[in-house]
Amino acid sequence: MQESYTFACGRFYLAVIELTGDGDRKERLHGAALDYLNQIKPELHLPAELRARFSDLFDEISSQEAIDNMSRNDVPVAAKEVVSLFGALCEYETPGS
Repeated sequence: MQESYTFACGRFYLAVIELTGDGDRKERLHGAALDYLNQIKPELHLPAELRARFSDLFDEISSQEAIDNMSRNDVPVAAKEVVSLFGALCEYETPGS
């Protein structure tokens, strides 16, 4: 029986929507982490192959201090990683994958 990662897919979906909103990009990135991604428990909600990437990303964007210290170039890289992880996770939810 294939595991379902629907909960995490939903949280990532909302995080991506947050990233596309108005306002400061750092604030949106931090908001996505605190409002949605923090609800994900990697050991319960993610396939083993994605857990380390998720943890690294979450550590990078969940701390206000880390966000404040991000360079202009770091922010889009982190945002792209949110989208990339969302895409990778969705592959696990696609029937026949």
